[in-house]
Amino acid sequence: MNNALEESSARLQALLDSSPAFIYFKDCQSNYQTANKALANLLGIEENEFKGKTDYDLFPKKQAEFNQQCDQQIMDSGVPIHNLEESIMGKDWNSRRVITTKLPYRNADGLIIGIVSTMKDITNSQLAEEQLRAGEERFRKIFEDAPLGIVITDIETSFIKVNPTFCQMLGYTEQELMKMTIVDIIPPDELLNNKEQMMKLFNREVSSLQMEQQYFKKDGALIWGNITISCFYDNETPIYYLAMLEDISKRKQIESALQKAKEDADTANRAKSEFLANMSHEIRTPMNAVLGFSDLLSNMITERKQKSYLSSIQTAGKALLTLINDILDLSKIEAGRLDIQYDVVNPELIFTELEQIFALKITEKGLKFKKAVDKTLPTALKLDETRLRQVLLNLIGNAIKFTEQGYIKLSVKKSYKENDTSKLDLIIAVEDTGIGIPQNQQDKIFEAFQQQEGQSNRKYGGTGLGLAISKRLVEMMNGSIFIKSQVGTGSIFEITLRDVIVAVTAPPLKTDECFEIKDFFFEPAKVLVVDDIESNRDLIKAWLSQVNLEIFEAADGLKCLEFTKEYLPDLILMDIRMPVMDGYEATLKLKQNTKTKHIPVIALTANVLSGIQSKLQAHGFDGYLYKPVAIPHLLSELSKYLKHTTKPVELVTDDIENNILLEKSPELIEKLEKFRTIFNEVKETLDIDDIKEFAEKLQHLGHEQNISSIIHYSEKLGEFVADFDIEHIEIMLNQFSEVLN
Repeated sequence: MNNALEESSARLQALLDSSPAFIYFKDCQSNYQTANKALANLLGIEENEFKGKTDYDLFPKKQAEFNQQCDQQIMDSGVPIHNLEESIMGKDWNSRRVITTKLPYRNADGLIIGIVSTMKDITNSQLAEEQLRAGEERFRKIFEDAPLGIVITDIETSFIKVNPTFCQMLGYTEQELMKMTIVDIIPPDELLNNKEQMMKLFNREVSSLQMEQQYFKKDGALIWGNITISCFYDNETPIYYLAMLEDISKRKQIESALQKAKEDADTANRAKSEFLANMSHEIRTPMNAVLGFSDLLSNMITERKQKSYLSSIQTAGKALLTLINDILDLSKIEAGRLDIQYDVVNPELIFTELEQIFALKITEKGLKFKKAVDKTLPTALKLDETRLRQVLLNLIGNAIKFTEQGYIKLSVKKSYKENDTSKLDLIIAVEDTGIGIPQNQQDKIFEAFQQQEGQSNRKYGGTGLGLAISKRLVEMMNGSIFIKSQVGTGSIFEITLRDVIVAVTAPPLKTDECFEIKDFFFEPAKVLVVDDIESNRDLIKAWLSQVNLEIFEAADGLKCLEFTKEYLPDLILMDIRMPVMDGYEATLKLKQNTKTKHIPVIALTANVLSGIQSKLQAHGFDGYLYKPVAIPHLLSELSKYLKHTTKPVELVTDDIENNILLEKSPELIEKLEKFRTIFNEVKETLDIDDIKEFAEKLQHLGHEQNISSIIHYSEKLGEFVADFDIEHIEIMLNQFSEVLN
């Protein structure tokens, strides 16, 4: 009997221990009789240690008191307690949430002899529920407070849920939207694209959609929205769409404004380019006649005063052409259309050429030219020769212009990058002993159309473009320009070109051929001149008739095609802008004709903007000349296609440029010293009558002493006085000291 009871008790204990719930038995005095393994583990005691313990032995006082009250309630009423949610403290002082059921334990007679209790641990599930509730609350808050419009629709795109931001965007209430679909707020012209995109999402061709499209507001106005849509599925079946909408109307307005500004800027740039092209054409075309016919007349006129007038016309014409070129260069730089073309060059040749170019001007002003070039400077550097020459021409030209006495010095040195001899910094300085520039004006002179304040425009001229262009060209060549100047002492302009590549191979030798019309002779050939302006045709005809060429004329492209077919010329000079048919179309037709495609066509264009060369090549031109056309350039271009010969050039010397050695007697020296005193007074006052009297007396001395240099000098000075030619009078007066010496 006892064994059977023990086995039954053991089975019961095993059953209790297999349960994850916390189970225990108490007697009528609330003393523990037994408990299962789960509760023992929670409280950190052995199962056999429960017997005789009370709640005060196992739990904190407050919890023990609560347990005792519940036990007493059951003992008194016999009514079980179900689903009591409470916390119990485990051995690690972690609180566990449990659902407790307490039942009265009765004997065979129905008397309550104890309490049996089960506690289900709901800590983890409750935590999960709390997290779920917190997550739902966060989602609700995000949904409600999000700055984006958020909507949930069914598969038919009917609204299920919308947040306040979406309602504010469109001006509808939530209740109004619940009766609508997405289709109701999309413009009809965007519906088709919208449906096509939604089908891709529906069929899982894409994981999500992002589109920019317009939406109707309640008041009929349109807003721009950037919408992102996702589709949610239940066992591969689409159940609803979630969309987030950002109002990008302001961004679209900004983009539209920027686009309009860009279009306006492009229009302005096109207008500017067209204006510059027209200006170039409209000014260069008459300049072609002015300079061209001036050159022709210079070989025909011998009368001194007329030649002086003609020289003034040529000088003014060239000054105007320089201004046009400066404006076009500045425009191309500002538009980013001026490219730097690097090639291997010998820098020493550039510096020598500059010295030769300015030699006469420097001599006329009585200045000295000094050149200090680093002897170890490599003879092959990668530079843009044209643009570097342009900058140095401007700097040296300015130095001469603003210097009345002293010297102009060109200094060149190099600086290698550490031990790397493949690159160097090229430092070029132009120094003068001129009027100098005040400190507060030194930045201003590099601005376009700006000159030094107080500068005499009548005396020095200029437009204020040269230094602005030079600075930008230097910067485009990866360089900088620096000025150091002191009023009354002079100026130094220093250019530093950084990382100039030292070339491995030497630059090709240049053979410059001088083309003078009087020394040039073509073998018999026919040239067709096509230009709508008669004076341009007359000019070229006058030039080319002197070099044994037969000239035919056409006033437009259509006439050109007719005359080419009739005369089959050996070469065609083609203007570009002409009525009826322009030069582009005419040349294309000539090159498409098997009978005329071999005839060289040289373009005559007044357009010097970037891109013109490639356009001419694309239309089949064999070469091009810019207006105003110079005789040497014209002859040079023609010589590429027509057989020719040249006559040897005779060297001519000018008495005034030669050094004449004089035997100076004491009497002559005394008279010359008297003239030096008179000369100093004349140069100080620059009175025309005094200069005239000085020239006459000097001429008398020359004849008296039979000194040809003085006779020649006084006659030239007298001629300039008679013509009131102030510029040449000043030049002649500056040369008087050389004549005396």
